[in-house]
Amino acid sequence: MAHKNKDLIKAYYETHNEEAKEVAKRFEIPLRTLNYWILTESWQKASALNGITQEVISKDLVKKEFGTALARESEIIKEKIRYNLGDTAFKVDSMILENMLEDSTEKLLLGAMTLNYIQHNIALSTLIARDELLRLKAKSADTDKPDVMVIASAEKVQKMFLDMKNAMFGKDALAITNNSEVDFENMSEAELNALLKG
Repeated sequence: MAHKNKDLIKAYYETHNEEAKEVAKRFEIPLRTLNYWILTESWQKASALNGITQEVISKDLVKKEFGTALARESEIIKEKIRYNLGDTAFKVDSMILENMLEDSTEKLLLGAMTLNYIQHNIALSTLIARDELLRLKAKSADTDKPDVMVIASAEKVQKMFLDMKNAMFGKDALAITNNSEVDFENMSEAELNALLKG
């Protein structure tokens, strides 16, 4: 008896790096049936992902601006997977296939984002925010009254630095300067400004 979702199951199996047991559970079919198809029809797990390595994806993403590179790389990967699927791609509903390709591509891209890559982008974003804060502070230096925008921005930049510290060194890491801890609460405004400029 032919299974109505057989082509869909084959497409999923060949576009995802999942064990047969997980695929059978996802599509609510007996594992024995799936194993029979895999064996008799020579299905290859994640075969449509051949030639798409995480190292290549990672290098391309680091070279280009993150948002644009991610969108561009995503489309390239989807097209490669669709091509690698061959005839199976035409046997599955186009909307379902697109969702499946999107899911598979997302998993590949997430896998390519190593801890170093993520830390690099956190640090870059934090430094950009810090520079913008300093520019904002310089513009508001002419007035005597406090600028609410600078205060709010400073709080956000501080949170970004704390998040970056936690991501890179863990929550329990302590910053030590000249063998003593810095007490920001008891610093004067001049000392805080000196820290901001330095």
